Amino acid sequence: FPPTNNPIIKRLPSNNIMIRVAVLGCGMMGQEHISYILKYASLSVDFLCDPNQSSIDTALSLLKQDQPDIKSPTVVSDEKELLEHVYDIDLLVIVSQLLS
Repeated sequence: FPPTNNPIIKRLPSNNIMIRVAVLGCGMMGQEHISYILKYASLSVDFLCDPNQSSIDTALSLLKQDQPDIKSPTVVSDEKELLEHVYDIDLLVIVSQLLS
């Protein structure tokens, strides 16, 4: 999502309000979405959810590579566990597998 053309991104707050993001699905597409999220100072990846530990590890590595001093997100392995944190999430990015 290019910042100059997306009207939703243009409306993101710029007064130090952080939008707490949860990413449900941390495989290749989830990691791509994380790389987009990291471009915006108003967005903070606070939750990662995936049953595959190697996907979680790669997503964590991507976050640390971009912002070495950030707080590690909470990691959960399924959506039911993620929903226990529903009041701590402002934006849920669902990245499901493409099946053909």
